[in-house]
Amino acid sequence: MSPNLQRALLLMEQGRHHLALAEFRNALAEEPDNGFIHSSMAVCLSVAGELDQAELEARQGIALAPDLDFAHYALAVVLRTRNRLAEAIEALNAAIGLDPDDPDYWSLLALLHCQLERWQPALEAAERGLEIDGEHVECLNARALALRMLGRTDNARQVIAGALARDPEDPFTHLNAGYAALDGGDRKAAMHHFREALRIDPSMESAREGVVAALKAANPLYYLPLRFSFWLEKKGKRWGVILPIALLIGVQVFTRLGDEVPALEPFMEPVIYSYVGFVLLTWNATHLLDFLLILHPVGRHALLPRRKWGAVVLAGLTATGVAGILWFLADRDGWGIIGLVFGAQLVFLTLPVAGFVRAQQGWPRKLHGAVTGTCVAIVLLTVVMAFAAPGPTWFTLWTGSLIACGVATWVGIVSARARPTR
Repeated sequence: MSPNLQRALLLMEQGRHHLALAEFRNALAEEPDNGFIHSSMAVCLSVAGELDQAELEARQGIALAPDLDFAHYALAVVLRTRNRLAEAIEALNAAIGLDPDDPDYWSLLALLHCQLERWQPALEAAERGLEIDGEHVECLNARALALRMLGRTDNARQVIAGALARDPEDPFTHLNAGYAALDGGDRKAAMHHFREALRIDPSMESAREGVVAALKAANPLYYLPLRFSFWLEKKGKRWGVILPIALLIGVQVFTRLGDEVPALEPFMEPVIYSYVGFVLLTWNATHLLDFLLILHPVGRHALLPRRKWGAVVLAGLTATGVAGILWFLADRDGWGIIGLVFGAQLVFLTLPVAGFVRAQQGWPRKLHGAVTGTCVAIVLLTVVMAFAAPGPTWFTLWTGSLIACGVATWVGIVSARARPTR
């Protein structure tokens, strides 16, 4: 192994990736046909965020050394970073076919299955890696996560405790322990583990999000959304689409029956209001509680900037909308009706705004930006028309604004399953 390659691998292990890349290039100048160097450089480029070049180097490594298991593993690492998970599994299976006794390969396979919500295959891959190395931390973490998602919470906690005993300075183990504790209702233990993860790795955004979730768990208003999110996580993202559709169909069927069965008529409005309230609560509660955390000494530092401005905007829309509705309840004639009309608009406008705040970077965020901008434009046009030309056109626009906000919500539900490639 050349001195340049030795320095490159050491710098990459230390996390000094840009310096490592310079050494990899020096090593390639000496050995341009060395597949191992190309593959190692691909992993480094992937961590550094140079994904196009990383994939080129990974494929070059395979072309030069097709029988090198590490070359296929490096391609899997790059493809995982690019969110091309099925292709990553294919590349990783090629690496395992060449060397089935490397626990790193099995741990990555388990994590890929976890990302695809294939919990049983993830568990099997993690256990296969642990047969090779019973103390492999990544395999232990993948096994614990799979066990928790399969409902075997006690087993998952035992695995996490064992992983922490072997390596108490691993940030991902503390992250795993934090979410397991939060799922079990132990907010204090969850906060401890999230803070430990941040102490070890201050750049870990998922640990910051865990701190935020643990802080909000102290608020009774967040209990229902939190339990719902854990339930939905275990069921899989497809339930995020199936459940709202099923509830909407159920409400539609009930209202149709109410038109034909007089005895059901008194229950129609409560059912509709309950459905709307459920959607608003599960969609917006976490963002509204973010607003309260801005005033918290820990929460203000844990919240990401995007979450902060999103919380401020959503809190403003909600407060103004609710004020308009309360105005109507106090004065059901004259200006009170205007308060109800625009209050309802602003409350519904929180749905697309919340979807934009939580949208993933890439085409989902661009799509939500366009949809949210359209909803805002319709609402503003409605306000102008209300004073310039009140009448049927204005009412049509108002109805359209509510429908547009509803459509935006469904766009958010469906796109939540998307994994945009990088």
